[in-house]
Amino acid sequence: MDIYKESIIYYKFFIVKHAYLIIAHKNDYTIQTLLRLLDSPQNDIFIHMDLKEINYREDDYISILKKSNIYFAKRTSIAWGGLSLVNVTLELLELAVHKSKNKYMYYHLLSGQDLPIKSQKFIHQFFVTNNGFEFVDFQSPIFSFSNRVRCYYFFQEKIGRDSKIHYRILNYISIAIQKLLRVNRNKNIKFQKGCNWFSITNDFAEYVIKKRNFIENVFKYTYIPDEIFLQTLLINSPFSSKIYHHTDFNSGQMNQRQIDWDRGSPYTYTIDDYDMLIKSPLLFARKFDCIKDKEIIDKITDYVMT
Repeated sequence: MDIYKESIIYYKFFIVKHAYLIIAHKNDYTIQTLLRLLDSPQNDIFIHMDLKEINYREDDYISILKKSNIYFAKRTSIAWGGLSLVNVTLELLELAVHKSKNKYMYYHLLSGQDLPIKSQKFIHQFFVTNNGFEFVDFQSPIFSFSNRVRCYYFFQEKIGRDSKIHYRILNYISIAIQKLLRVNRNKNIKFQKGCNWFSITNDFAEYVIKKRNFIENVFKYTYIPDEIFLQTLLINSPFSSKIYHHTDFNSGQMNQRQIDWDRGSPYTYTIDDYDMLIKSPLLFARKFDCIKDKEIIDKITDYVMT
């Protein structure tokens, strides 16, 4: 047995435990590999699989994990850019906090197309070293997306990523009318924006779920609220002084995610990116697709497991 790989991290005489919250929209080799790489007695796994994915059985995931406990959130259909993605995030957080009883040091939100690019030993030690910081990404010090929160996007949940042209037209007309009427809801709230994938402490996780009514009231008709709600809560909370690398905006350092927005939305990594990924100082990378390039997934697996 590889002692380095299997060693357990302790903090103040307690075993460090982590909750991984995974939002997935398809059951494939990518998410199955993600589960294998997260499988550790120090990790519990919480999964939400989009209701639109029909090729999915919970028993398949239970059989993959040998060391981690696994829990499943109630399946719902998620619309890109709508409140449904925020609701699923909150459901996973609530489920994990309920199971926690203060045993989780961190809650990590990942997609089903993410992979860790460091070993579990490295990741666990990193969070012991940096315990207390909130790993939440901020795009810039200034929020410049006021239309997202000022107007009501009544039809966003109907549109998603699909080309439902009639809903897009209705949204366009609605926003144009609101601008003419100078609608300016939420004008007294300080907003912020960034990447929606995070690693947060137990204290902040509890704070977030206590704010659920506020989140639903403020962000119900917001455009792409999953990129705004957590940043807005954090910047206006007592936890704002604990933002990791708080001046490294849009670098990946703040939330420890290697994501390439220059080559895609985001870019999907291939084998050509292998050297860059293993040299990255960050902990997780997004995104991967086994249909586009399975080789990079296997090479990352070999690297992380070595």
